[in-house]
Amino acid sequence: DRAMNYLARTLEAAEKSGNINLIPSCKNKIGLVYMSKNDFGKALQYFEQAEQQAAEIGDVLELSTSYSNLGGFYTRQNNLPKALEYLEKALNLNQKNKNWSLLIANLSRIGELHYLLKNYDKAAEYYKRSLKITREMKDLNGISYCTLDLANLYIARNDYKTAMTYYKEHVKIKDQLINIKKNKQLLELQERYEAEKKNKDIEILKRENKIKTITRNYFIYAFILVLVLLLIVFKRYLHLFAFWKKEKYIGQYRLMKTLGAG
Repeated sequence: DRAMNYLARTLEAAEKSGNINLIPSCKNKIGLVYMSKNDFGKALQYFEQAEQQAAEIGDVLELSTSYSNLGGFYTRQNNLPKALEYLEKALNLNQKNKNWSLLIANLSRIGELHYLLKNYDKAAEYYKRSLKITREMKDLNGISYCTLDLANLYIARNDYKTAMTYYKEHVKIKDQLINIKKNKQLLELQERYEAEKKNKDIEILKRENKIKTITRNYFIYAFILVLVLLLIVFKRYLHLFAFWKKEKYIGQYRLMKTLGAG
């Protein structure tokens, strides 16, 4: 509901401002929200509007998205021939514009629909096309999905030897992905450890510098105190020296020593 609220406000703002390029995207997203709420009538309405407006302004990406969404809609309605019709349209657009990631998704979904219709030869054709592109792109996730789809397809055809070949490749790629994930996690932990160690070293250095500063200040204060004491003593000495010097003379006579006192 919150997603719908924000999307509806965005669509309203786009329509008021005349930003027609944003409208098909908003309507496709609103259609997906209605799909998630199982309101298929509203979903179809927004998908078809998005398709029409994207075609009018020549937005190839949103037009392809509309076709894919309509393909998904008719798949949910179990109208697989209609779903295939729209997914083929999306496929042609993405192939023409060399949008490889969307093209791979289209090929896999078309292959899946042919698999459900038990058109196994057609399903194999689309799955293999998808696998070929993912291999060229070195997309390990894509290869993993495609090889698993092909393994399941050949199991359905009772061709267990070919199924085993694809499944072995799937497992091998999956192991690589797990190792990549583990290595990535290990690297992240190593980076976190080093960052934490660096922060601790900085804290220790700050404490040591603080202690050094305090110690230096104490030395400075002590040195100043000693200087002050020496100054006081020196001044006292000068005062006593002047006093005794003054007391040793009486007029023109100088006192030599004390003969007695009482």
